[in-house]
Amino acid sequence: MDIGSLDRQILIEAPTQSQDEYGSAINTWSTFFRGSASALDVLAGSREATNQDIRLTNRPVKIRMRYVPDITVNMRVTLLDRGNRVLQIVTPPAELGRKEGLEFICEEYSA
Repeated sequence: MDIGSLDRQILIEAPTQSQDEYGSAINTWSTFFRGSASALDVLAGSREATNQDIRLTNRPVKIRMRYVPDITVNMRVTLLDRGNRVLQIVTPPAELGRKEGLEFICEEYSA
């Protein structure tokens, strides 16, 4: 893996549960990984859908990063140097080489 191509700062967050001031369970996000990656918009795969008269566009983004174990599709990625775009991981990470790197697809939902 070419380390020089990892030119974007990302934050990967995992879903967690905590309690509010009244003791009720609330869903939150906790930091799982922060580091460098490459992010490539996959324009050919963009899809539009209509949900209750609201047009949604799914914009896929391919993420490549160094190998980090235990990343799942339940997590989300924030591109920190692109206006803090929040993306949902939609494909399980594929291992590149022998634990040299990971590649996976995320989607950004926009109205």
